[in-house]
Amino acid sequence: MIFLPFYPTVMINNCMSKPYFYKIQHTRTGKIYVGSQYGSKSDKKNFFTTYFTSSLTIQNIIKTEGVEAFKIVKIQERNDARNYEEYYLNKCYSLLGKNKFIEKFYNRNLSPGILLTEDIITKITKTKQNLWNSGVIAKPTPPNWKGKKRSETMRKRLSESKKGHPVSKETRRKLRAANLGKTYNEETKRKKAQSIEKHPNAYNRNHWLFISPDGVHYYTVGKRNERLHNLGLSEGPGFQKYCNTGRFPKKGKNVGWLFYSGKNIVNEILKNVDKDKIVRYE
Repeated sequence: MIFLPFYPTVMINNCMSKPYFYKIQHTRTGKIYVGSQYGSKSDKKNFFTTYFTSSLTIQNIIKTEGVEAFKIVKIQERNDARNYEEYYLNKCYSLLGKNKFIEKFYNRNLSPGILLTEDIITKITKTKQNLWNSGVIAKPTPPNWKGKKRSETMRKRLSESKKGHPVSKETRRKLRAANLGKTYNEETKRKKAQSIEKHPNAYNRNHWLFISPDGVHYYTVGKRNERLHNLGLSEGPGFQKYCNTGRFPKKGKNVGWLFYSGKNIVNEILKNVDKDKIVRYE
């Protein structure tokens, strides 16, 4: 087992220093390198003119392919450059995968750098999270993803990462308390109304049909999860993987049930069903 020393968050604020965070990409391979400079002579004006990162790998590539081999994706002055680099790498390793990076170091916090393994990532991440949660150190500002377009591959990866994560009752209580009593101004109400007019399935107002093993058709508009729970069913994979497939799960709470969504699909199915076999929720 490897025991790593812990270094508390250090805010670099030397008047002669202009610490900065940078992200570069190797144009031929598309691989990324993230780093920071924070010494007494740090200044982003020197980047790729007199300072070519501290990575021997990067420096060797520049020697053989020239500085044009790299594209500067981002460069930003910030006093917490070293800690932000560490935080950014940890986040991006989990989102993009370590194979997207030229070198896989938990840079700077452990000098001269320790090549990451899954065990080391887990250990450091858990330690940092405990310190953030207890208020011992401040949590760095996360990368700003707002307004950035994500590829279909990234969207799928983010979607998959969120599936199957149960939300505790305590978290639900906190979310409810945080939103309780909030009111919308007239402009927000107008925008919501316009959105619903354009997209009839917005805000979970989709049309749902649950067909029981004995042929009873339970029809509802919205309140999908509430209706499923009332019927003793699960909204997990046993529902999501089979919706609109014409197949039913063979184990779990939803055995034998068929699920459909979408106004047109549901109405088409109900055309051929006897009224006494349809249960409509208001």
